[in-house]
Amino acid sequence: RQQGICVDTHVHRIANLLGWVRTKTPEETRTALESWLPKKEWPDINVLLVGLGQMQQQSSQQLLERCLAAPRPEEALLLVKRIGLQLRAGRFADLDAAAAKHAGIARLVSK
Repeated sequence: RQQGICVDTHVHRIANLLGWVRTKTPEETRTALESWLPKKEWPDINVLLVGLGQMQQQSSQQLLERCLAAPRPEEALLLVKRIGLQLRAGRFADLDAAAAKHAGIARLVSK
């Protein structure tokens, strides 16, 4: 049985960028997350946020493709933009094509 949430610098950074917490240290983030996140979610949150952060930094093209294939691509793109993925015109061909077809996606893309 898990006793708490494992929070490293990546989980701390992403939780703050998403607006889930407003903390200055990983320990503060752990305490804040544990105060509202249901215990049944504790075992998975570290893996999910670390994986998201790694994809954002190392596999941004693949992450972008997953966002565009999501049931609500605008919301998915907004999420990855909030954690620092730069949605710039000309950087990803798939994003440019989607922006040309969908005004909501186009609004998320910077020139």
